[in-house]
Amino acid sequence: MKPTNISTEDTANVPADNTANIPTNVTTNVQSDISSKILVVGSINMDYVLQTERLPLKGETLPAKNFIRVFGGKGMNQTVAMKRLGASPVMVGCLGKDADGNALMEGLRKESLSTSFIYRSENVSTGIAFITVSDEGDNTIVVSPGSNHDLSEDWVTEAINRHRDAAMLVLQMEIPLKVVQLSIEKAYEYGIPVVLNPSPFKELPAATLKKVHTLVVNEVEAEQIAAAFSDNHTAEDSTKNNSAKDATENDGPGSCDSKALAALLAKSRIPRIILTKGAEGVYYNAPKQGENTSLGEDIRHLPAKKVQVVDPTAAGDSFLGAYAAGLCRGYSVERAISRGILAGALAVTKAGAQPSIPDLQDLKDAGWKE
Repeated sequence: MKPTNISTEDTANVPADNTANIPTNVTTNVQSDISSKILVVGSINMDYVLQTERLPLKGETLPAKNFIRVFGGKGMNQTVAMKRLGASPVMVGCLGKDADGNALMEGLRKESLSTSFIYRSENVSTGIAFITVSDEGDNTIVVSPGSNHDLSEDWVTEAINRHRDAAMLVLQMEIPLKVVQLSIEKAYEYGIPVVLNPSPFKELPAATLKKVHTLVVNEVEAEQIAAAFSDNHTAEDSTKNNSAKDATENDGPGSCDSKALAALLAKSRIPRIILTKGAEGVYYNAPKQGENTSLGEDIRHLPAKKVQVVDPTAAGDSFLGAYAAGLCRGYSVERAISRGILAGALAVTKAGAQPSIPDLQDLKDAGWKE
């Protein structure tokens, strides 16, 4: 699938060679003086959301209190969050040629997002998600990927070639694994820092993961990646291997110490680890303070904002979008994470994925100073 509808606006700033505008410090942080363009390769779904008093038990039928249809998909959610919060994202994805696809295309345009790299598949229908949200703010999500799994390597390669001046490339895992892997490899080739949100988790080769600049994970995903790294280590790394298994296999998901888990992931040679823990806040790695640059790294913690949870569906996507857009505005990692925490907290106070994603005014109203 080769793009045939690339506009002049989309190609005007493409460098003439592969070395122009490549960040020089991709192993430490994203530069603050590069463009605000973020390339997002990911999913686009139509969300069908049911509001219920509580989540149903196995085999139980419950009446819904309300039903809404909203735009979603982790790729589109994160792209919308970046746009609303000050960045210039370019979305790369795939929709079916159906009513849902038409509505989502219009939704992208209303957010002032380019649709030049949104492929329209003749083969499958647009991806959909069925979401049940309880009065307590708990949810269940079942996704039918549809056209998201028709996103091709050729299409993504062309998008990255066209936008190799991007400040970063953001990925999730609601698209084919081979496309995720190719995107990481291609971005690494061009020196574009990759931000990976491995949700839902799919195992990548360790060699590919080590080409990721920033890993944004929740606790379950962090444990899955730690175990994957552990399984890929050779026998000579048996001590590290055992420590990984100790951290991830004690009592199942959610059982291990968050700081220890973040520290374990930080040993993976991925420069930036961000572990989101909902009401517990965020853990991330940073160089130890001091004149001696060989001191190693600290695991730092920023607390969550206390809010009344209505719907947590877009919390993680709002966090990541605000974080990435903050880096493009020149923020430090800590300040960008703080911005993400606030955006995620505001998102959970409203129903629906994209209707809940805050904009710059929402952050300002909540006390944030840009």
